[in-house]
Amino acid sequence: MRQIIHGIRYDTDTATEIMTHEWKTHHPNWSGGEPWLKHQRGVYRGKNGGLFGHAYDDIPYNRERNGATGAFVKHTASITPFENEEAALIWAEEQGFTADQLDEAFDEVIADA
Repeated sequence: MRQIIHGIRYDTDTATEIMTHEWKTHHPNWSGGEPWLKHQRGVYRGKNGGLFGHAYDDIPYNRERNGATGAFVKHTASITPFENEEAALIWAEEQGFTADQLDEAFDEVIADA
């Protein structure tokens, strides 16, 4: 994904992936075919060292039009720029990354109790 925010380009294709995780959930209205919804979160470092988060979600919805019903999927994606590694760590914690993933990616920022 590529997005420009406040004159700064964020591009997951050219940035270095720091950490990522994917999971699937079941579409609540699906009656056949592929019932899975894809979700992805990632933290990236851009060419100039800036950190940013990427979120992708398949969002389920049901629609009735002209007497026909069905299960549909809307794809959403967003970029979240971070001012520093602490902000990236907090975002990653909120996105469900594991303690091992967080330790590996942010070892210099994480303090012991």
